Formats: sequence, C-alpha cells, structure tokens
Amino acid sequence: MGAVAAVPGVTIGIGSRSGRGVDSDEAEWHRTYGGDGFQCHALSETDDGVLVIGRTGSGRPETPWIAEIDGDGEPRWTTTIDTPGFTSAVDAVEVDGGYTVLGTTDESPSLWLVRLDDAGREQWRRREEGPHGIRGLHPADDGYLVTGYRGNPQRVDAEPDAWVRATDADGRTRWEHTYDGSYVSNVLSREDGFLLAGGATVAVRVRYRTSTAGECSSGPPPTASSSGGGRTMYNT
Repeated sequence: MGAVAAVPGVTIGIGSRSGRGVDSDEAEWHRTYGGDGFQCHALSETDDGVLVIGRTGSGRPETPWIAEIDGDGEPRWTTTIDTPGFTSAVDAVEVDGGYTVLGTTDESPSLWLVRLDDAGREQWRRREEGPHGIRGLHPADDGYLVTGYRGNPQRVDAEPDAWVRATDADGRTRWEHTYDGSYVSNVLSREDGFLLAGGATVAVRVRYRTSTAGECSSGPPPTASSSGGGRTMYNT
C-alpha cells in the first residue's frame, strides 16, 4: 500500500511510497468520511486496508470514532466508543479477529481499553487508572504493553519517567514499571523480554532491555557510544 495522508475532515489519500506529499491529482484514490467535527488522530495499516482512529464532535464532549477502510478507500464499518468525560482514542492494534483500542478520559479511572471484533462490534472494555501521558499500545506476550510517561513534562524541577504497563489479553494489569527517561515510544518483543526505546526532554534517546516481568535487565546504567546533532545514542 502506498503512503497515507490524513487531514481534519476526515480525508484519506493513498499514493506512492516516494515519501512526497500526496496531491489529489496524483493519488490513486482519496475519500472524505463524516463531516464537520470529524478529526483523524492516527492511521494504522492493516493486512488489506487502513484503520482510522479519530473523533467526532466539537468541544466537550467528543466521541472516539474508529473506521476500517479497504484498499480502495471504501469503509467496511465505522463505530464510536462512548466513554464519560473528555475522551480520546490514542492508539489501536490489530489482533486475531479484530482490534484493541487504547484511549484516555479526564474522568477516573482515566485509561481505557476496548476490544472490537472484525465488524467493529464491542466485545469488552476495561478502565483502570493510568498516568498523565499515554502514548502507545503494543501487542506482547499474550496481551499488551501500554506505554507513555508518568509525571508532568512541563515541570522543569522534575522530569517525567518513562512508564510501561503490561496487561493480559483481556486488559487486566499484570505489572507496571517506570524507567529513567521521559517516555517510551517503541517496543520490540523478544523471547526473554522486551526492548524499550524512548527519549527525554533533553532530546536523548534511551534503550532498555527488560525481562518478561518488566524488570530492567540491561545491566549498569547505559553509557554513551556516539553522538551528533545534539542527540546521544546509548547501548544497553
């Protein structure tokens, strides 16, 4: 599938993989879904299409909106996820028979997971307390890793800590840990644990190796191996 572009509307365009912007006269197709008040937060490429993660509504409240689109831009299904408070869908992953969607709300408990089947019908939902900064959802070890940060990145006297929560396949918490560094953005599963990649407010990228229980197994504190352009990479 070619490059995907989205703007508030929601307009989706499919073009080449050249890395250039997709002009309407160059796109293989482009579609607009919904109307005023619809916005797109993220796109996730599926086996044969695209999952659109967005919201509908203006101001408060807003409702998370999810759509599965085939390779020709035709929607297979659309659905909304009703949750209390000011809520937003953050990420989604494709799983066997459907999708799991991660989101947040400003009402307690603040973190939610919703499982959808392959037709967009809700199968289960789970709400638990979570930190301020939820960034991503990753399939891992017969469940999920929810990643982000704990703390307030705007405070100069206390940097946030990278944060990871592991859940089972039904969204129940198995464990959670915090690590040095401002956030976790990427996860690589391994037979003996996970590799976590993230960053800090000072533009430093940090990598940790953990066990399957989230315990840091990367040995002593990471040491700088190279630097350039204000960015330092670490070996663990």
